[in-house]
Amino acid sequence: MRNMTVALMALLVVGSVVAGGCGKVSSTVSGSSGRKLTILAPADQTVKQGDTNKVGLAIVRQNFNDAVEVEVSDLPSGVTVAGGSKLTIAAGSLSTDSMTLIADKDAAVITDHRVSVTAKGPDGISVTEFFKLTVKAKS
Repeated sequence: MRNMTVALMALLVVGSVVAGGCGKVSSTVSGSSGRKLTILAPADQTVKQGDTNKVGLAIVRQNFNDAVEVEVSDLPSGVTVAGGSKLTIAAGSLSTDSMTLIADKDAAVITDHRVSVTAKGPDGISVTEFFKLTVKAKS
């Protein structure tokens, strides 16, 4: 019964995040004691120089409920994440969150730059997905 509840909750979380802007691609890693961590690739993003853009993040935990650290890396020149490139999805919390990208007024104009998003769980399990980031010139 517990496994059915966990699976149903995971489907609800994944469904709501996909509908809300995360990508449809995901990656899963297996760890000890049957633990699995899945990350959904965020939807591709476009931001103008000097603007911000919110990126939806989603993970699915199986057979564990520990905190999961999510880190964004490989951002193009002039683009940062508000509050830093790492966030923690707390133990026992829902499995969605968001980060805000900030493109400075002089950020490099670039198309389809590949950005990494890595989720790290207990016992060293780690899984990475990617999204494309386009920075457009401020009009």
